[in-house]
Amino acid sequence: MISLMPTLRVPPLPPPGSLLEEGMDWSVAVPGSRSSATSRPIIRSLANYLVLRGKDSREAQVEEFAQPGMYAEGVAQPLVVAAQSAQFVKYEKAAAVLSNCQTFMAPTERMLGRAYTMHASKAYLHQYTSHGMSPGDFEEAFMRIEDTLAHYRAL
Repeated sequence: MISLMPTLRVPPLPPPGSLLEEGMDWSVAVPGSRSSATSRPIIRSLANYLVLRGKDSREAQVEEFAQPGMYAEGVAQPLVVAAQSAQFVKYEKAAAVLSNCQTFMAPTERMLGRAYTMHASKAYLHQYTSHGMSPGDFEEAFMRIEDTLAHYRAL
């Protein structure tokens, strides 16, 4: 049997000592689990799609990925698993997770703050208006992003 644990992280490997690996924290804790007291809280997801390829992929134990504390309440099918015995490229076993979760929020909030600042100073506004955009288009876009962020905060 193959056991997959949500605390297992296989990040892309940056060169040792590079700025890319500085400050990376790959720990995770499912609320109510044994490791939740020592790890940072988990980022809640709407849904996860787990793809398993290779030898014994159909026998993988994926229960750890299906814990209710990992998902927003009321989601009908929070975890979908696809397994195929065919190898992925040259790897005997491979796994990938596509997640609709809250991780995009911090960079989006920073981007939105910068966009508000640029819009307030009218930076590049003349170029957008020359191509048919109005100040109202910007305000509508800002409201849509704010609304999306509010929905994800509520998870």
